[in-house]
Amino acid sequence: MSSLELDQSFDETSEHLQDPTQIIARKRSIVVLIVGAVIVLTLFVELLGSVLLQKRAQDQLLTQFSATLDTAASAFGQVGLSPLPDTAPAIGSAVAILSIPKLGISQVVAEGNQSSVTQTGPGHVPGTPLPGQMGEATIVGRRSTFGAPFYKLNKLVPGDLVQVVTVEGQSTYKVIATPAVIEELPSNRLALVSSNPPILSTGSIVVYAQLEGKPYVGTPKNSPFTPTHSGWPTLILLGLGLFALVKGSLWAQKTFNSRVRWVLLVPVGLALVAALTLAIDGLLPATI
Repeated sequence: MSSLELDQSFDETSEHLQDPTQIIARKRSIVVLIVGAVIVLTLFVELLGSVLLQKRAQDQLLTQFSATLDTAASAFGQVGLSPLPDTAPAIGSAVAILSIPKLGISQVVAEGNQSSVTQTGPGHVPGTPLPGQMGEATIVGRRSTFGAPFYKLNKLVPGDLVQVVTVEGQSTYKVIATPAVIEELPSNRLALVSSNPPILSTGSIVVYAQLEGKPYVGTPKNSPFTPTHSGWPTLILLGLGLFALVKGSLWAQKTFNSRVRWVLLVPVGLALVAALTLAIDGLLPATI
């Protein structure tokens, strides 16, 4: 008889020798262990794994935005071609590079203020002009997860510089208030918005900056009421998958030895927890 068959036979024999209360206690301990592992893995994905995901997304957005700038540059001065877009940017696409020297950050800004967009970096709020154009351009960013690009937003003081590069060129803003009364703000400004306090997000912090120089020509904007897809169906499916994994673990306890259980269940469990964490995050405020 092989060692695998011996281990399985031993597990089955042990199961029969235990009384019902011991079996129930054993199953409860397995469930508690799985739930504890899920909580730990969720925190790991949210606080550390999200940083790696955001870094990867930023690299992809930078490549995309560099291609956009190259296309605009090649169209400049060409008859029948315009370097400026004639349609609103797609949700999730790269629209600008935001640099705040005092905070030491340089981030690619994507179009959209949904939680799924700010997982990739700061998001430009649809319905507002792009940075550098006339009016109030608004950018939201996270303070705790996915790289937390706006973690030190509260450190900005009047006089600090904010630079933004779009397809039209570079614009420089100077911080004027943190926060300010809306009636006192200049007409051409940038609003940087995040959660406050960082994790609880019971309120918000807004930093206003005034555009230095003349604004660029306005380009098409998205509607501020851009439709979004509900994340609840995905969350429910993943939750059912995790429940099935717990039930499967109890079944595998009787069917396979410990080595086989680890090989079968751990990779699936890790993937489910990571996907479930991202789905939950998609339902939370986009600035946490």
